[in-house]
Amino acid sequence: MNQEKINRDLAENTQGSSRLQKFLTDRIRSYMTASAGAMHQYWAQWEATEDIYRAWRVLDKEDNESKSKGNTPKLIIPVTYAQTQTFCSFMLSAYTQRDNFYELHGAGPEDQSTVEGIQRDLQYQLDKNTWSLTLFQAVLNACKYGFFTLKTQWTTEHENVRASREVRKEPNMFASLLGKMTGRPVLGTVVTEEYVGKMLAYEGNRISVVSPYTFYPDPNFPISEFQKGEFVGNEEEVSLTRIRSQEGKLYYGTDKIKEGFSAELWGSRKRRVGMLSSKNSSLGSGVYTIKGNAILTEVFFYCSPSEMSKKTGFDLGQEKDPVLFIATLANDDKIIRFERSGYLFQGFPYAVGEYSPDNNTFVNPGLNDTISDLQNLVTWFINSHVLNVQKVLKSRFIVDETKVRIEDIDGTSPYIRVNKSTSDIDKVIKQLSVADVTQSHIGDVNNLMSLIQLTTGINDNALGQYASGRRSATEARNVNSGAAARLQMHAKLLYEGGFCQFGRILVANTRQGRSLEVYNRILGNASQKYPFERTILAEPEQILGGYDFMPFDATLPSGRYDQASLLKEIFTMLVNNPQTIQMLQLNPVLILDHIAELLGIDNMKDFSTTSQQGQAPQPMQQLPQPQVVPDEQAMNMAQGGQPVGMMGENLIAALQQGQGQ
Repeated sequence: MNQEKINRDLAENTQGSSRLQKFLTDRIRSYMTASAGAMHQYWAQWEATEDIYRAWRVLDKEDNESKSKGNTPKLIIPVTYAQTQTFCSFMLSAYTQRDNFYELHGAGPEDQSTVEGIQRDLQYQLDKNTWSLTLFQAVLNACKYGFFTLKTQWTTEHENVRASREVRKEPNMFASLLGKMTGRPVLGTVVTEEYVGKMLAYEGNRISVVSPYTFYPDPNFPISEFQKGEFVGNEEEVSLTRIRSQEGKLYYGTDKIKEGFSAELWGSRKRRVGMLSSKNSSLGSGVYTIKGNAILTEVFFYCSPSEMSKKTGFDLGQEKDPVLFIATLANDDKIIRFERSGYLFQGFPYAVGEYSPDNNTFVNPGLNDTISDLQNLVTWFINSHVLNVQKVLKSRFIVDETKVRIEDIDGTSPYIRVNKSTSDIDKVIKQLSVADVTQSHIGDVNNLMSLIQLTTGINDNALGQYASGRRSATEARNVNSGAAARLQMHAKLLYEGGFCQFGRILVANTRQGRSLEVYNRILGNASQKYPFERTILAEPEQILGGYDFMPFDATLPSGRYDQASLLKEIFTMLVNNPQTIQMLQLNPVLILDHIAELLGIDNMKDFSTTSQQGQAPQPMQQLPQPQVVPDEQAMNMAQGGQPVGMMGENLIAALQQGQGQ
């Protein structure tokens, strides 16, 4: 495959003059049309769910009239928002409780050097990609839309930096001439000057969250099995300035991108990207104009090189088996990138995680869709109750206009004057009594809230609220464990289905693209312990079979504190009763180290006196053995006020040696 010839064709021609670009354009359009036909069926529901999550609604005529009278318009009760935020908080707390998001374990001790090096490298890349924000957005998408999509590509980024350097300044003409005459050449002076140069800022995976509205998988497979499909792609709106800055590096022929769509081309399929920009466009000329921007459609697809070579006239290879290609289409009209996928990872560089995976359905509902109908009922009950209360509070009267001055009733006067004297004021003016028929709505809302919590598993305990009544510590711990079990299931599903698979892509890209210089910079002195040759350049069979991702540890921080508390009790028992150490064969030092690890203390060795002095740990001194005395002697000793056990000089000697309790 002659990539230079392909790039030259992209730079010089369009689909009207290139068989290759015409073939690719038609194929990508067909892919996107098929996928959009399946994906757009969920867009309307997602939009409604988005409005409910944000508790946002358009004010209608009744709302505007109510506001003009000083009343409250109808509102959406943010139950979905509360449930979603609690779920996201749980996920972030569970996923970020350890120092490294991705933890690996080796099949044997010999694999540990490979594991630790890659593990640190991965965490460095996640930190550079603001992983906490990416993680939150991914989990939020899973709640709102039922799934999240992560995408990565290997990148090398440079930045202009201001620096200084030493340069030798040439001597002036007089000094040079004098040096020649004396036979002692003048070398000049060394000065420090400032300069601006490009330096490597980042080398690694660049991670992005793909919006569900712009993700286009093969509709012939469930979204959880998109890797089995023939293609997958995504769209984004990018400024033309940014696109053309990559001319000759990533894209070719960017100057031939049309700034707009024909009405026929725009309406050829369902689309979401560019809808906001196109609203300001004029259809008078029959063209949708997206000023200053272009819609890029990047598609990864499998195709036989030999088949493509026959149809395009380009030598793309003679393999009959499908090969993964990358193509980028600008504004559905101009191919600006086409090449073989250069990644060693055999698959699409995307990962999808579902809130509740089910291979029998193309797209499964998320948390918001699951409770949307219950949310609407809660909103209706509250709004109807508020409207009815406003009517009840509003004073309405039955008045005899011949006996009462109406202007006093309509005005703000504290007095209502009558025109004629009367002995029965109720026959002149009387307030109309109105009953509040929505008093039970608040109780109904509480019942609906219980149903919502039962549906999602996010109950009062998960919200950090405890039910009234007394409860022991053990009962509280059991209740918290039960409340977390349901959410831990979703945490494991999201991790195994999405994050774990994404980690495998990150590892493959890291081993393929990482340079020695950057690796040593990331690990620092630890690069000697985890050398580049055994970590990045290890044999493939060692990498594939030597380690794997650890199963997700769904233990919450509260659970880790409970474990630490239990171990603390064991540690205290061993210290107070040294005889049990040998009986139970337990090491208090190791228990203390594990307690510190559970509590997030990683530098316990810094407090060791032997480690500070560089000495080897001293063996544990033998503790005094208990002395067995006859019962009669023990009773006499107790009555005489003497302790039963070590006494007198023996006890003092033991204390001086540090052996006493």
